[in-house]
Amino acid sequence: MEYVSSRLQYIELRKHSVLQIVLFLFIAVMASYLFFHFVTIPASQWLFKDSFNAKVETEGEDLNPFFKWKVSVEPQKNKKGEVISDEQQDKVYYFDPFLAVFPMMTAFGLACAALGTAVLPQRIGFVRQKIEREVINTLHKCARIEYGEHGEKELVEISDMIVKADLHKMHELEETWNIPFQDINILKAAIEWRESSVIGRVFNVGDGIRLYLRNHFTLQYENPVLGLIYIGAAILIIIIGLRGLQFIPKDKPSLVLFAISLEFILLIVYAITLIYTRHEDTETEPTSDVSAMFMGDTSGDATVQAQKLLRMFVASRKSSQE
Repeated sequence: MEYVSSRLQYIELRKHSVLQIVLFLFIAVMASYLFFHFVTIPASQWLFKDSFNAKVETEGEDLNPFFKWKVSVEPQKNKKGEVISDEQQDKVYYFDPFLAVFPMMTAFGLACAALGTAVLPQRIGFVRQKIEREVINTLHKCARIEYGEHGEKELVEISDMIVKADLHKMHELEETWNIPFQDINILKAAIEWRESSVIGRVFNVGDGIRLYLRNHFTLQYENPVLGLIYIGAAILIIIIGLRGLQFIPKDKPSLVLFAISLEFILLIVYAITLIYTRHEDTETEPTSDVSAMFMGDTSGDATVQAQKLLRMFVASRKSSQE
């Protein structure tokens, strides 16, 4: 296999079959439903009943077990049955559990689908194919550094060299290839993961996903994720502002909870992106063209942008309370 053919193989691996996409979406939907039915509903009922001493009604006129609850919060009373405080009165809230936890439910489903399809065979595994693509692409880059023009034999030699390398050999490869030691270590773990048994892939699925996140996702989707955070913050600011202006009734908090959970999930995704993003050391000498080709480019303004986002949210919160 010549290098041109290997690039064609990489391009082919970027195309997903209908079966892969359908299976991924099916797992995501089923996992989301199970999370909602067996986690969200029981946890919400427990929270209202035990923590707020509230009465939850899920059946009746205009009520639905999935989309509309009636939550009656009774005032605290003493042993004689008298209300402890005159300010405490019966409060009734209408809670939509599906809307309130929709972002978290969706994130859980997508995470399960990603983990599930990562351990499936490449023919039907959506994420598995992405991991295989990045492993092959990274091996081609290493082979190009070592041999220049290369074929299938050289790829096998590079793969065996990395897998069999001990700590001393990996440091030698770091100096020879001018590639960070951590990148070589992550590639080694990914190769061992893809060649292991099904049980081994299940328990060490993080080794494969880590390579994909580090070599592709953080490079291609860091800015889109940051943009989604700003969109989520804008939605949260608008909803909290409408709540402060009484356009959203106090007895219907589900929309506010939806905005909070949406921003929470987006911040978690961005945190994962930052965790797997390569560290850019500005104090050291610039990396060579070979190392830059292997690692890609990263953004250096993420921390400043996150700080501005948090300041904007705090300021909007204070203004709505006033």
